[in-house]
Amino acid sequence: MGQRVFARSQPLTTLFPSAFGKCVSCGTRSIKSMENEKEKKRFASAIKSFNIEFDKNEDENLDFNKVSAYFQENYPCWKAYISDDDYQEDLGQALIRYSYSILHHQYSKLDETDIRDLLQKTEEFKIVASKKWNILESLYFNIAIGWNRIGHLYNSLSVDAFKHHIYYVIQKECRRQYSNFSFYKFYKCSEPYVIQSLANETLSVSDPSKYNDIFDCPLLSILKTDGTDLGKLLLQAYNECLKVACFVRNKVLSPISSGKIKKYNSNVPEYLNTLMWAHYADSHKGICIKYTFPNIPLQKSGENAECCSLFKDVLYVKSLNSTILEPIKKNNETDTLSAFFTKADIWKYENEVRLLNVNVKGKGEHENIPIPNAVEAIYFGVNCSDDDIKMIKNVMSNKTNVTFYRMVKDDKCFGKIKDVCI
Repeated sequence: MGQRVFARSQPLTTLFPSAFGKCVSCGTRSIKSMENEKEKKRFASAIKSFNIEFDKNEDENLDFNKVSAYFQENYPCWKAYISDDDYQEDLGQALIRYSYSILHHQYSKLDETDIRDLLQKTEEFKIVASKKWNILESLYFNIAIGWNRIGHLYNSLSVDAFKHHIYYVIQKECRRQYSNFSFYKFYKCSEPYVIQSLANETLSVSDPSKYNDIFDCPLLSILKTDGTDLGKLLLQAYNECLKVACFVRNKVLSPISSGKIKKYNSNVPEYLNTLMWAHYADSHKGICIKYTFPNIPLQKSGENAECCSLFKDVLYVKSLNSTILEPIKKNNETDTLSAFFTKADIWKYENEVRLLNVNVKGKGEHENIPIPNAVEAIYFGVNCSDDDIKMIKNVMSNKTNVTFYRMVKDDKCFGKIKDVCI
């Protein structure tokens, strides 16, 4: 991870020619006068030319100082039509190339003013182009690098920029909306947050680096051993803003994944999985909760919340080395989703679905997400105590739509369990 220097939306294989001139002159024309379609087309053409020339010449000693100056001179005019959908993509690509230029040319003399200016331009772009996730992902990555380059006093700003980068990495994958899908989750009654979550109608999401599988979420392990300042800052950002909740679901979540994702014993109901009861519900002393979410849970709602959540099936593979580590060694980067949704096939009995939640303002190891009316049923384990059953039923006494079951040994088939409504 430490070798990746700049984020770019696509490989830059090319430098502006030495005769680096303006594509279109802004002159002294006021922005207010730029309201006709002909002029907008001229600016659009200028931005396209800027991007094309940059890519054409980037590997041939491009004068990044001249590139930066040219962009700064023309940007006040170029941004006049920033709210136009057709215009945004090219302007965003130009912003990425500008960010690359100031980081590349001003490596030794970069200062706070440069990065604050880039951040301001990025924030301006984000206001009107909040769904240009690929562009915003790259811009915030470069901003994080910039803050780090200036010095350790700016580490907190670098972490914040990395959090925004992570947010847009995940946000661009959150296009499919799931509604009224059911999931199961096993708990120990001894965990204090379980009763609290039921009482408050919340879902606890936690830091995945604390999970029982030491090879889970390998990206975090890689960053821990990266050894660079950037690796440490990116790891801090992940630990603070990204949390996960794990569920069991015996049906593939997305039809698109049906050929790749295979469910284990999919004909058996989730709450009859004796291995899950043994491993995650305190040897049958705990509970299993059935959730049905009307929509994807979020900490906050609204366009400016900067929170996003993604449901995705876990892919079980024979070799984590070939699936995760080798692509990193070869390309020095990996698909973020693969790093959080891939496990060794010895865990396939879990039939896991994960809710990956990103909150740019997140801190700490745990967070609680509101999930009103999401609990549909509660299954008490074979060895669940009468006191725990009574306490949980009392907590849920005002929820008339919740059904309670007690798991018992199946007297007709030794080695199996069954549910009894109580």
